Amino acid sequence: MAQKLISQSFVIVIFSLFIIPFSVNAATWDPPSDSDMYWCDSFNWWLGFGPPTSADTVLINSTPDGPAIIDLNCSAETAFLIISQFGNSATVKVAPGGSLHVYGDTILGNYSQTGTLDVQGLVTIDSKLTVGYYIAPRGIGAVNLAGGTIEVGGDVIVGEQGGDGTITITAGVLDIAGELDMLNGHVQVNGGIVYADDLFFFPPHGTFDITGDGTVVVRQDLSNFIGHSIDSITACGGQGEVIIEYYTGITVARTECVCPNSDLNGDCYVNLEDLAILAEQWLTGAQ
Repeated sequence: MAQKLISQSFVIVIFSLFIIPFSVNAATWDPPSDSDMYWCDSFNWWLGFGPPTSADTVLINSTPDGPAIIDLNCSAETAFLIISQFGNSATVKVAPGGSLHVYGDTILGNYSQTGTLDVQGLVTIDSKLTVGYYIAPRGIGAVNLAGGTIEVGGDVIVGEQGGDGTITITAGVLDIAGELDMLNGHVQVNGGIVYADDLFFFPPHGTFDITGDGTVVVRQDLSNFIGHSIDSITACGGQGEVIIEYYTGITVARTECVCPNSDLNGDCYVNLEDLAILAEQWLTGAQ
């Protein structure tokens, strides 16, 4: 595969407070104006040097015309992945049947506007996932899991070094081999299931809420721990009760929600979606 060379011999990617050379190969998202926005289309990458391989560091730095799409016909690979760095917002969407394998780290929002990963297929990240990195300029990251599976071989860190991040799960599985650490951000589990070896967050900088049939499983028995982060999980936006169950080798957190009477769509929140339902009911009754 042809290569885009930066600094002549290596790609400089900021993953921490240090500048670390990772790979001699780089692939930069650069679709033409009439692009189909498909990841596996070579013409959507700088000078046609794509799609990336497992040897490439990939930068998706701006997607104003829509997300970079990994569709059902695409099995995407990359050594390292950054979605949004020092620039505009960017989104990668893994559609049902599509797959993305990152053999190293992934950063969403690296000193940057929002970097978003929308998942309905399969995502495998062998190392660490950082959702929002660094404070000045603030990196903002977002994970939206609406089906499928995200497998992370290392830790998931939300809001590292002053960044800000959110993880929203409505369906599917987030399986973390390491820890889920929230330094600054929010996790909302409205459905699906989260597995992790451990869980750390510090309210109010990090918050964690479970709604509906969302479930969190920590792979250790926390019954003898006092003041563990799992005790700070809220239910249904504070409207319900968190149920924590202890078993040999695992701890399970789920909810029993008591939704407000004005909640019309069953998500236990009173918001504009409920107002829209109310307006539709009123118009229907007026006919």
